[in-house]
Order: sequence, then structure tokens, then C-alpha cells
Amino acid sequence: MNSTQAMMVSYITSVMDNLTDDPLDYNNFSPCSTDSSKVLGKHFLMAVFPLIFVLGLIGNIMVLWTLIQYVHLKTMTDICLFNLAISDLIVVISIPFWMSMLLATLPISDVCGFMKAIHMIGFYSSILFVTLMSVDRYLAVVHAVFAMKARTLVYGTMASAAIWLVAICASLPEFVFARMTTENGSARCEMSYPMHSAKTWNLIHNSEVNVLGLLIPLGVMIYCYIRIVMVLMKSRIQRRNKAVKLVFMIVFIFILFWVPYNIAFFFHSLQQFGYLNSCEATQKLVATIDATEMLALTHCCVNPVIYAFAGEKFRNHMSVMFNGFRLCTLVCKRTRGHLAASETETSNTIV
Repeated sequence: MNSTQAMMVSYITSVMDNLTDDPLDYNNFSPCSTDSSKVLGKHFLMAVFPLIFVLGLIGNIMVLWTLIQYVHLKTMTDICLFNLAISDLIVVISIPFWMSMLLATLPISDVCGFMKAIHMIGFYSSILFVTLMSVDRYLAVVHAVFAMKARTLVYGTMASAAIWLVAICASLPEFVFARMTTENGSARCEMSYPMHSAKTWNLIHNSEVNVLGLLIPLGVMIYCYIRIVMVLMKSRIQRRNKAVKLVFMIVFIFILFWVPYNIAFFFHSLQQFGYLNSCEATQKLVATIDATEMLALTHCCVNPVIYAFAGEKFRNHMSVMFNGFRLCTLVCKRTRGHLAASETETSNTIV
């Protein structure tokens, strides 16, 4: 083979490589950079991640402490709140791992699959427990008589165990296939499927996220809350308007935090059919997935406010908990002492 033929073979090979390269197929080398930290801004991410971590950690620990110390887990609602707080804590605990990838300071290659699976377990279980709480409220309002038998501690425990089993099984692919990839000094924990079945696995994974993470939960929530609103509108409850507003707020917040993430994954699925395969489209899509995933992460901070602190009984338990702290007790005693002294001085003063 002469030099001209060798150059032609090299050129054809390079062209074929470019045509068959999938920028989101991490089993193959691709010249298209997908480092979304450059688009979103590393400093911005490093500011947001700690904020989500601190707020989510404090809020969910307070929920767990209040439920264990004062509520004692007597009903299905209590079980749902307890497990929802654990799910959000799992998501929160995984945040330092994603921060370490931005800093590139920890030897994280060995725990990539484990942390990815933990993150997805929290992702699925959190959404499914929110859905279970919607069903619980639906039974309490629409089928009040039947709810007396169904909304028990035993059934709540059984339903929670089933949700954890589904979440763990759905997260097994992350544990098996997640691998660390590096690009220009940046690390990413990505799915690395076998080359001969990468597209099939991508479709299965994305479909799983869309179905378990959006379609089923959102469908159940919409049905339950429509029926709840219909019953509330016919009732003469004094706080009816407040209850209806809370229902709409729950659905709106769920859509706000989770729908963008699932839409991004849907467009990722379209790439498996040959759409949006340009380098520019791929870069924007990867950045969008990361941005919407960060938005979804903040839901773990919002859940305690919506499902726990919004309840009057729970707020009362929270106030009792704060009053039980020694520091608060000392401050309250000193305050009461000063007030008593001032009242005594006032009573002894001749006007």
C-alpha cells in the first residue's frame, strides 16, 4: 500500500468514526465536550449545593426528630412523613459527592456506582412517597369510612416497604453500570453500558425515569387532588379555601421541580432515534439535564415545609420541641425573671 492509499484509508476511517460517534455514549471517545460545569458555572454550583445540603439536612432532621419524639408514628400519614424525610435525607447525603466532583479533591472513582444508586433510590422513593401521601389524603377526604380501615399503621408500613423495594430495584442499573469519566480535568459519574446494547439500556433507563418519576406519580396526584377538590367544594368546612389552595400548591410545586427534569430526559431519549445529535445540541442537553436535576434536588428542602410544617398539629409539636431545648429554657426563664422584677418595681413605685 502506497502513501496515497494509506492517507485515503486514514481519512475514511476518521470520517466513519465521526459519523458513528454518539456524544452521550460514554463508551466511545467523542471530541464533543459535555462539561456542563462550564455552562452552569462552577462557582454558582459550589454556592447552591451547600445551601441545598444545609437546608435539606436541618429541615428533614427536624421532621424526623419531631415525628419520633412527639408524634410516635401512629397513622399512615405519620409513616409517610417519616419515610419521605428519610428519602430526602438520602438525596441530601449524596450532595457532597457531587460537590467533590466539582472540586476534584476526593478519590471518588470507587464509589461512583454506589453514590449514583443511593441518589436514585432517594429520587424514586421521594416521589413515590409524595404520591402515597396524595393517596392517603384522597382516602381520608373522599372515602372517609373506608379510610378508617385502610389508613392504619400496618398498611402504611406495608406500602412503605413496597416503595423502598421498587426504588432499590429501579436503581440497580446505576449501581452496576455507573462509572467515572474525566474530561479536561472535570469528573462525571455517568452510565457506561455495554457497547452492543448501549442504546437499548439508555432507552430503558430514560423510560424508567419518565414513567416512575413523572407519568405515574403525576397521574395519581392529579386524580386524587381533583377528587379531593370536588369533595371540598361541596362541603361546608370553614377552612375549605385554605385546603384547596394547599392542594393546588402541592401539585404546582411538584410540576415545577420535577417536570423539567423529566422533559430533559425525554429529549435525551430522542437522541437514541437520531434526533438532536449535533455537538451543540448535545452540550445544551447535558447542561439542561444537570440544571434541571439541581432544581429537582431543591425539592428535598421544600418537602418539610409543605408536608410537615404546613400542618397545625405538626407546628404545635415543633414549638414544644423548641421550648424543650435547654438554651431556649434558660432564655425563657431569664426573660420571665426580668419581667417579674420589672412588674415588682412598677408595683412598688409611687406615682
